[in-house]
Amino acid sequence: MYYNHGRGSSYHVGTQSPFSSYIDLTHEPRYYFGYGLSYSSFEYSHLTIHKKKINGFEKLEFRFEIENNGSRKGEEVAQLYLKDKISTVIRPERELVGFCRISLDVNERKTVECTIDLSQIAFLDREYRWKIESGEFDLLVGSSCNDIKLEDSFEVVTNEYVAGKNREFYPSYSIK
Repeated sequence: MYYNHGRGSSYHVGTQSPFSSYIDLTHEPRYYFGYGLSYSSFEYSHLTIHKKKINGFEKLEFRFEIENNGSRKGEEVAQLYLKDKISTVIRPERELVGFCRISLDVNERKTVECTIDLSQIAFLDREYRWKIESGEFDLLVGSSCNDIKLEDSFEVVTNEYVAGKNREFYPSYSIK
């Protein structure tokens, strides 16, 4: 089992599956991708997407806030996922597109600003070209693939093609 299976090909993260268990075991993984423990607790808030409709060659810019509301200093690894709602080929249920480690003192709040080049989510189409497909996407932010804290959606309004050698693989981010 893995977190980015194609839609309909395995258990669905965060949804009810008709095959909820094997004969003597649950159907879900014991530890979801990104699972981890901390000596503190964190609150995510205020997810804001800069533009809700973007072209395929534009970059997705967004920000969110995170606060340490625990009793100890701690570090959180915020994970960023994208989910293509409808596509012409089978795409992952959710796709990890980035993460960032944030160190916070007790009751400290920071703003994380992220930029994702949409070439990260390009896929090979039926003609074997790297395609950035138009459509609706969900942006998911959380501490693991199963512990999503914030969610919003945006739309890519144009189909674009990119050379494979020019694809980006990591988002940029700043913590303030």
